[in-house]
Amino acid sequence: MSKTIYIAGPMSGITNLNWEAFDTKELQLTNEGWTCINPARLDREAGIDPARVMGDYDYTACALRDVEALLKCDAIYLMNNWQHSRGASWERALAVHHDIRRFYEVPRLEDF
Repeated sequence: MSKTIYIAGPMSGITNLNWEAFDTKELQLTNEGWTCINPARLDREAGIDPARVMGDYDYTACALRDVEALLKCDAIYLMNNWQHSRGASWERALAVHHDIRRFYEVPRLEDF
């Protein structure tokens, strides 16, 4: 039986809302046996267009959707630079509060 993991990381201010990195991480984690909750996929399913200004969308509704999804997960995966993301920081705090297992992406030396 696979475990479910929520992918968290920065989106705002990154080209295409960083969806490519989220999708790449989802593929990697799926190949490792996880069932993934990918907020980029959830955004696409909700009709969000990364080319439009995020102010055109209900950020609170998206955040609540993501919180509900996270609370159903066994773990959270925090991608590099998660701490620079308001949403990912909230998601990590929620995971800590609910004792959800946390995994952190380790930056490569060439990222420094």
